[in-house]
Amino acid sequence: VSDILPSQTGVIVSLAITVGGTGYSAGTLTAIGGGGSSFAGTFTVDGSGIIDTVTITNAGSGYTTVPTINIASGGPGSGTAVITAAFETVFPTANAFKVGLGDPITGLASWVGFNVVVFCKNSCYVIDTNPVPATASPTAPAASTFSIRTISTSSGCLSHGSIAQVGEDLYYLSRTGVRSIRRTMEENMIASDVGIISYPIQDVIDSINWTQAEIATA
Repeated sequence: VSDILPSQTGVIVSLAITVGGTGYSAGTLTAIGGGGSSFAGTFTVDGSGIIDTVTITNAGSGYTTVPTINIASGGPGSGTAVITAAFETVFPTANAFKVGLGDPITGLASWVGFNVVVFCKNSCYVIDTNPVPATASPTAPAASTFSIRTISTSSGCLSHGSIAQVGEDLYYLSRTGVRSIRRTMEENMIASDVGIISYPIQDVIDSINWTQAEIATA
């Protein structure tokens, strides 16, 4: 999953006042070393100039080791203060997405080219997994370029075992009969049930024990 879902690596997630020092006035914090950049913070002091609160204003990114926190104060400070940081990999809220359609996945099948068909109980989709050529320093996982197209939102596959590749087509068992993936895609254009290829054996389809259809095998 981490290869598919881009994360933001090495951000500063917390600060701890190890030694509060004395004689400081409120100021700002920066980070030195650690392999990352852009961290920024602030601190406040009590009546004796002892640092009592610290705040992260920019968590930065790219840190691979714990940086040294530099204290910039308007006062001279004495009894040197020490603030330590902790970093970790986080998943940014901007990357959040909705998982699940309320329609369970019932099967997967590779298809022509780099396509993968995802069958759900009442729908099906095709994912184009044509990979991005590798580079010395890729800026994003190749999976971030995958595209998803809807084949049908009205019919799906009842059993992974029922999926069979026939030439450049996929046949599978749906609640309405045996379907062709290619012909099912055409239904969106002509508004008919051309995807069903089992009409000549409809008597067999009608005799299926649908409560056991999930174990059907092609």
